[in-house]
Amino acid sequence: MLVILAGGRGTRFWPRSRTRTPKQLLNIVGKDTMLQQTVARLLPLIPAERIWTVTNAKQAARCASRFRQRRANTC
Repeated sequence: MLVILAGGRGTRFWPRSRTRTPKQLLNIVGKDTMLQQTVARLLPLIPAERIWTVTNAKQAARCASRFRQRRANTC
C-alpha cells in the first residue's frame, strides 16, 4: 500500500491556494491537479487500488472526485 498525504490549509501557496483549494488541488503545471499528477506518476509502479490519499474532512470529497474513475482510495 502507498499513502499520499494531501491535507493542508492552503496557506503556503497563497493567494492562489485557499482552504477550499489547497495547492494539491490546483493545476499549476498542465491540466491535472498536483494530486492527480502524483497518482499518475505512481500508477506504473503500483495498482490504483493500493494507492490511498489521506486528507482532511473539508477536502475529502474534492479529492475523492478526482479519482473515482481510477479506483484510487481517499480517506
